Amino acid sequence: MALRTSVSHPTSIGASENSRKEFLFKILVIGDVGTGKSSIIRRYVHNLFNQHYKATIGVDFALKILLWDVDTLIRLQIWDISAVFWAGEREFRKD
Repeated sequence: MALRTSVSHPTSIGASENSRKEFLFKILVIGDVGTGKSSIIRRYVHNLFNQHYKATIGVDFALKILLWDVDTLIRLQIWDISAVFWAGEREFRKD
């Protein structure tokens, strides 16, 4: 299974008057078609599982919000990227 996960550095979104810390993590899940990327993401974000999925065409997006502790809110932006889409984009990038 060719699955690569990338996590960006946390970005502080801001703090309210009670000094709550908020962080945003952007997570890219990139892999070959049929390897279970969408299943894992859907299970983690929505606690749902379906044995029958259609292949993701292009990019799918999910958001998970975690209350880490009383003073910390974490937002996870999870991007489900098909390797077919990723490979096609390489043709248009300038190196």
